[in-house]
Amino acid sequence: MGLGKLKDNLQDCGKEFFTDNYYLIKDYYEGKVDKQTLVSSITSNERWNTITDISLNMRISKVKMFFENKQELDALKITIESRVKADVTEKAKEYFKLETGREYNETEDRILSESTSGLLQEILDALETEYIKELCNFEEFRYQKGSDKLIEFENFDGLTKEEITLLLKQFEESGLTFTSFVEALNIESKEYQLLTLLGELVSYCDLHAANKNTYNAYDDKRTIARAGVRMNDWLDKLLTYKITDNDFSKLTPSIKNALLFLKNPEKGFNNVE
Repeated sequence: MGLGKLKDNLQDCGKEFFTDNYYLIKDYYEGKVDKQTLVSSITSNERWNTITDISLNMRISKVKMFFENKQELDALKITIESRVKADVTEKAKEYFKLETGREYNETEDRILSESTSGLLQEILDALETEYIKELCNFEEFRYQKGSDKLIEFENFDGLTKEEITLLLKQFEESGLTFTSFVEALNIESKEYQLLTLLGELVSYCDLHAANKNTYNAYDDKRTIARAGVRMNDWLDKLLTYKITDNDFSKLTPSIKNALLFLKNPEKGFNNVE
């Protein structure tokens, strides 16, 4: 597997998922834990306890592939160097401690010329690069939460196409706003789960998304654009997108642009037709 495919798989599984669960999936790959234990350990983390089964299995498969192809170190280095937010740097230091049994020393370890651990050397190389800390707003990472949410939305399988079609019809006939319609649903229902996912996805796409302050998990509530799309249209097009097996041709240009950006932030909006 080349580096291009490696980056694609990192994008698909989500770099936060990769860094959070690196050692758990490593143990699973090495046969130290079974699948049930792995899933239980991952979902015990509040960040991943609401992830759908299909999305979780897909992400585990992507990360496991790194180990199978002996590219886990490349994946780790790409993750650190392309994102390098404070929490990722700290995660790298945690790996350093696990590998060596001691804390990373900012002064002494910067001058180490070699290491007995490949992973340790990759972390040292990444942390030694000063400019990395200036890349906190790098687009590939800046909207990662939106990219992760798009994957969850695309992989949601709690409702059939017929049930989603009925849900769309019910919304159109209700005359309610998106927020009022969602609030009227049973919080335990699959319909509520799907529309909440939809609302969360839109909250990363559109400056004027409904309930953005609730759905958007970033402190600064960042969005990728002022899309100029009504929430009713977001719901209509995104549910149609689901009904048609995630067919981009069913989307309007503004919505299509937003989703394509989330799929490949490195290319920005220049990759949009």
